[in-house]
Amino acid sequence: ESMRGGGDQVATHVAGARQVNGARVVAAEVRVGDAKELQAMADALREKLGSGVGVLGASIGDKTTMLVVVTDDLREKGVRADALVRDIAAIAGGRGGGKPHLAQAGIPDAARLPEAIGHAPQIIERALATA
Repeated sequence: ESMRGGGDQVATHVAGARQVNGARVVAAEVRVGDAKELQAMADALREKLGSGVGVLGASIGDKTTMLVVVTDDLREKGVRADALVRDIAAIAGGRGGGKPHLAQAGIPDAARLPEAIGHAPQIIERALATA
């Protein structure tokens, strides 16, 4: 049941993606039951974006997590999820890392997540402009 809800959330965010330099950008807070569901949602987003970057933030219990995904075409141009997640999470005092196609950060203060999500499109836009 929760996975279907996740699919709906993903579809909604993909539909509302903004176009940046020919790529689609999604930056959103999502509601998930656990970390595995957030991961599944990020994977689905990466598949459905076609060409783009996705940022998903969620509070799960007492932890706040951010995932960044980058589609393969952009990754080949040098747009890296691990670099993006560092810059975006830093706005909220968070730290993270991972792989070029998928990276994760912990946000110590959940109240600052919206600020980081809000700045994400600008940070992604810069990365896309130099790709």
